[in-house]
Amino acid sequence: MQILVGIGEYKISGRLDDVLVTFALASCVGVVMYSPDRKVMGMVHILLPDSKINRGDSVRNPGKYADIAVVNLYRELNLKYGVLKTELHVSVFGGLDAKENSCFHIGEKNVETVFRSLEKIGIKNVYRNTGGSKPRTIYGYVYDGRIEMKLIDNINRIS
Repeated sequence: MQILVGIGEYKISGRLDDVLVTFALASCVGVVMYSPDRKVMGMVHILLPDSKINRGDSVRNPGKYADIAVVNLYRELNLKYGVLKTELHVSVFGGLDAKENSCFHIGEKNVETVFRSLEKIGIKNVYRNTGGSKPRTIYGYVYDGRIEMKLIDNINRIS
């Protein structure tokens, strides 16, 4: 079954026929954690780098902010499925900036914050496909941990 991971959400599955998917990662960042030992996958679609801008929202949306989403995803994998960080395969996607001269650089800040969060919990060996100029859609297959990434080529901008 296909499980949609929306913006600011994370989902976890241990069902072998499930596929986790998140669409159109641009400045957003997608993080996939997979345990081949337990056949469990988690995916998060992160919107912003810092939860301190809105504490109430960070409680309601624990997958929305890079500084807490990675920790929350790992914590739930560990508590509900017994997954250890040493068995995880972790991949990070997205994090581009919509405009090269963007003064906010949200994509870059998201990626930096995700990697700081991963390092805090002791995860250093991470596959990375970030930056660039094209949004990504990712599919994660619980059965074997395979991840498919599709670049979005045709984006129609108005303005």
